[in-house]
Amino acid sequence: MTETILEVEDLAKHYVVGKDVVRALAGVNLAVAPGESVAIVGESGSGKTTLAKLVLGVEEPSAGRIVFDGAELGARRDRALRRRMQVVQQNPLSTLNPKRTIRQAVELPLRVHGMVPSGDYAESVAELLGIVGLSPEYMDRYPTALSGGQRQRAALARALAAKPDLIVLDEPTSALDVSVQARVLTLLFDLQARFNLTYLFITHDLGVARNMASRIAVMYRGRIVESGPTEPVFREPRHRYTAMLLSSVPVVSEEEESLRPLWPWERNLMEGQERASEGCAFAPRCPYALEHCWTDAPELADFSDDHLAACHNPGEAIAGGG
Repeated sequence: MTETILEVEDLAKHYVVGKDVVRALAGVNLAVAPGESVAIVGESGSGKTTLAKLVLGVEEPSAGRIVFDGAELGARRDRALRRRMQVVQQNPLSTLNPKRTIRQAVELPLRVHGMVPSGDYAESVAELLGIVGLSPEYMDRYPTALSGGQRQRAALARALAAKPDLIVLDEPTSALDVSVQARVLTLLFDLQARFNLTYLFITHDLGVARNMASRIAVMYRGRIVESGPTEPVFREPRHRYTAMLLSSVPVVSEEEESLRPLWPWERNLMEGQERASEGCAFAPRCPYALEHCWTDAPELADFSDDHLAACHNPGEAIAGGG
């Protein structure tokens, strides 16, 4: 096994919309170690899901390269490679075929990838359901007969059936109630420890990211603007966009409130074309923007212990008041 199981280098994705070019990703670099859980966070439209699609081979990059377990990935992915990279999406009701029973859904990857002898399908499906906390009695039910949390467990069982190395989790708890979210997240922890899984966790929920991820990458307008071990990023965010996101996280105690970054502007500040920046994309929304923030795009700089941020005016310690 290589030191990193997944690397993306200068990854870009452009879409042509009429006469315009939309740059969904603009040079993303990321490395994920085996057994690690990396969260990709940011607002809607930041490029999180586009990154996931490129990693999974759903779409082709416009530029850059993706390396998995030491081998560069091309446009075509063979069956063995697809087996090793699985996905669990946001809404299991839309990803589980409503005309197939849970047994048929979980059995499919066993058949496609030849994971077990043909006579052992029922036993293997029952075992997989047990691993994710579902009774075998659910095997002959259809997805609509299950609750949201049960459907997500079934989706996890289907992903596990292929014995993957990497699972891309695309907002896997956002469609669930808070109490159900907690149980699914606990299950994800247990599965990762049991099977040495690597997670690429796509989420807009910073609370989930803090609990799930050992490392975090913050995206804004197709770029990673800050990354590093989760706790340092939350404790001392170095990019003003990260500070803005953290300032909006609900808190339940005075201690948490004292640690939350202050943000002097409205979080939903609107920006028009007349305020577009040729430098840092966040400059139109940033109360700390300097003159050269509007003209020069900042590069990722290492602040400490692999804590990187691309900000011309990061401040000494944004957390606790800027």
